[in-house]
Amino acid sequence: MKANRLIPAVAVLALAVACTENASNPVGNNNRPSFGAKGTPANPAYKSSLFSVASSGNFGLTHAWRQTGLGSFTTVPYLLSANFTVTAHCENGGGNTVNGQPFQISGSASTGPVPQTPRNGSIDGTLTLAAGPVACQPPGNNSHTAVIDAVTWSAITFCWGAGTAAADLQGPTPGGRDVDTQLSGGQSAAGSPLTGTTATASGTGDGAGIFQTPCTF
Repeated sequence: MKANRLIPAVAVLALAVACTENASNPVGNNNRPSFGAKGTPANPAYKSSLFSVASSGNFGLTHAWRQTGLGSFTTVPYLLSANFTVTAHCENGGGNTVNGQPFQISGSASTGPVPQTPRNGSIDGTLTLAAGPVACQPPGNNSHTAVIDAVTWSAITFCWGAGTAAADLQGPTPGGRDVDTQLSGGQSAAGSPLTGTTATASGTGDGAGIFQTPCTF
């Protein structure tokens, strides 16, 4: 009777091996890496992504997103960068436009890595870029103020990182990776891709999506 209650040693060994394999490969055979603190499984994806440009003021570029499936991340670094072209004019102390044509300047802006902490495995984040600095160089001691008339943003890149200090994984961008969607005052565009599968500009799937690295435009 006592011998009938024993589980064969081979069965016990097989069960242990199966549990070990599942623990070490929680995402199966796809190409997504295992994210999370101490190897805790996670399945990151973006639920929303929207890029927009203010219609006045400094015409700042803002990206608002929601990312879920982050498991036990302690922090996630994000980075927003873009090129800008500013059209501006100069005004004197009385608020009058100084004689001369409006001028243009071009440059680039970046937030640098900004760490954010997930709550219940998700992050609702917002990053904003400002163009400039834009300044007038009047003759003499007359103080002239630069007034921005318009800004066009291009080569927009959004990066994130797998719980490290580096934001080196591809995030959503307007129009998707390798597409230079330009945005000006009052315009907005949804970001893509939102998950780990996407197609390149040539139409062939790369299977990386938001896990593609390095994060460059």
